[in-house]
Amino acid sequence: MKVHFVGFVFLTLVTLFCHKWIEQYTAIGPDMLSGQWQVRAQDRYQGIIQNGILSIESKDPLKSISIYQNVAGFKPGMLLRLCADISSEKVTPGLKPWNRARLLLVQNDGKKDRWDFHHSLAVIEGSLKWKRFDDVFTVSLLTEKLQMVAQMSRCTGRFEVKNISLVPVAVNSVYTWTARVVLFIWAVFGLLVMGSFLVRVRDNRALRVLMGLAFAGIIIGTTMPVGLKNQMIKDVKIGAEAVKETVLPLDKQELLWKPDKVGHFCFFALFSCVMTLLMNHESVFCIPVYVIMVAAGTEFAQMFIGGRTASLGDFFIDMAGGALGIMICLISGYLNKNIKKR
Repeated sequence: MKVHFVGFVFLTLVTLFCHKWIEQYTAIGPDMLSGQWQVRAQDRYQGIIQNGILSIESKDPLKSISIYQNVAGFKPGMLLRLCADISSEKVTPGLKPWNRARLLLVQNDGKKDRWDFHHSLAVIEGSLKWKRFDDVFTVSLLTEKLQMVAQMSRCTGRFEVKNISLVPVAVNSVYTWTARVVLFIWAVFGLLVMGSFLVRVRDNRALRVLMGLAFAGIIIGTTMPVGLKNQMIKDVKIGAEAVKETVLPLDKQELLWKPDKVGHFCFFALFSCVMTLLMNHESVFCIPVYVIMVAAGTEFAQMFIGGRTASLGDFFIDMAGGALGIMICLISGYLNKNIKKR
């Protein structure tokens, strides 16, 4: 375990250093935004542009207010980096998930706005002190119009945006090679850890299969492209809604769960449970350490996977699943011993 832990610490430091100091994108052109903002609201004083700050205030949850401008000079396939500082005050969301304060880059195919394309830089509710948001958008081959929009969509509160920039960028080749090397090293580390466990169960095919399934589920969830992940989540939610309508009464609240988070929890519960069975002759403290290394390692690796980001929330969900798996095995082992004594 000491070798694995030292390797994990080394990989973590290398990953954090590379992510901090190597830029993923380099600017290849000037800012594409002008100062020609327009307000879309019944009362123009609800949307104000002053000293470079876009301010929107809404007291009517049934109306939407927008400050927008059309973007010119874009080309299909172009990468655009959108950055902005955002603050909000007592934003109360509306009925729909998109009824929030939002900063959007909306693509239109000449017939309609394509909300199925990546379009949100920030979706805000509640109060937020000034915070920097930064994301990269790909202009679709179908896009004919592009619009920058700050919006209060059928919600109430105050929303402010400043220091907005929209700059064409290209992927930094140094970053690309660094990402490949870092991900390769993490893959080797994962295989070494996995191999050390499989060696222990050469004579137990069932445990080998369970360990393999758990580890494969974790790796697939970690490396799955963001588009495929979002489509999978959408399909699962549609199926869950269909089941809910046939099982639950109409007056029940909407099911608030995320399939990817459930997957995180379940695979780590299975992984830690099998690991507890394998390490039953070693210190019980070794098992949580391995769970922490795998959970943190998957999040660190996602720093270099396109469209994915490291998430502290996902880490804690992984740890919760791991803790459940450990507890199930320890409790079942304790009960089994007591039964045998009788």
